[in-house]
Amino acid sequence: ASDASRRGDTSGQPPPDADDGVGGFGFHPVHTTTLYLVSEHWPAEVRLALAISAARRALRSTLPRLRLPMPAAELFGGWAVSEAIQAHLGRRFPAVVAVGDCRPAAFALTSTKSRSSTMRPLLKAMEPDGQLALGVWVPRELNTDPDLLSHPSNREAVERAACEAGWRVVWLDVPRHCWEALEAVIRSEGGE
Repeated sequence: ASDASRRGDTSGQPPPDADDGVGGFGFHPVHTTTLYLVSEHWPAEVRLALAISAARRALRSTLPRLRLPMPAAELFGGWAVSEAIQAHLGRRFPAVVAVGDCRPAAFALTSTKSRSSTMRPLLKAMEPDGQLALGVWVPRELNTDPDLLSHPSNREAVERAACEAGWRVVWLDVPRHCWEALEAVIRSEGGE
């Protein structure tokens, strides 16, 4: 494991490639045999913002002022998956638990605050009407299934494995309001 993954922070990862994206899965306690899956490529502007954030600081002044550090992208992923499931089911949940391998994202979700200028506006966009949110951090090596979904080329293999395990699979798209909030964040401050 890299130093970054041992710290619970994937910001030390290389810039995203064309197959990188946002993904994850979720369950609802009433629908015990259904697995809700999300796996979408990052839009071009988001991929550029991630690459710029991963670039060495000395190079950043020559690049567009788009920024999306990986912890903010991880925070977005947990929110986007839960929003997709809630939109599909047509109702808000009283509580959401988001499990991921980025400690700063899990802490920000649970505490609803962050020192990061890219996480703060995301947290504001995520403000639910009385909804409780709990971010749970797990080491990266224990988060392999959701990580597969952050590469949309794995969709078929994940679906096949889920069906073989007895799940009914429902694919969902990230809701437009989530993408709009993320796009506003990466253009707004260009900060960390």
